[in-house]
Amino acid sequence: MGDLTVGDAFQKHSYPFGIMLNARGERFVDEGADFRNYTYAKYGGVILAQPGHFAWQVFDAKTKHLLRDEYRIKRITKVQANTLEDLVAKLDDVNAPRALETIRAYNAAIRADIPFNPNVKDGRSTAGLPIPKSNWAQTIARP
Repeated sequence: MGDLTVGDAFQKHSYPFGIMLNARGERFVDEGADFRNYTYAKYGGVILAQPGHFAWQVFDAKTKHLLRDEYRIKRITKVQANTLEDLVAKLDDVNAPRALETIRAYNAAIRADIPFNPNVKDGRSTAGLPIPKSNWAQTIARP
């Protein structure tokens, strides 16, 4: 049973504005396939099927203002770093070299010619990745 004093604040539903990495340091879902209301239950099951049954959500500073309040509670695991190299080293139980490769490949694949709009399926996507991101793709670059 979860901590009842926290309630629903352990839910982390802002993943469409970042990426999720598994223990292998790889993305494993299209985080931007649809609005969170249509994907969170399915993605919860997919996360539980990952090695170690967890995922890290990774965001760039430019999307911090879009994160729901549940990301600001004190009783969650979160890390922050000034470089991608430092960030992946802080992701507990994650293959850091592979995570760095994954983030760099993701950043390079973003269709920057499409404007970002968090209010609609904006089509700001990636091209050429094994698992695409269909909407809301933002580089992971600013600490």
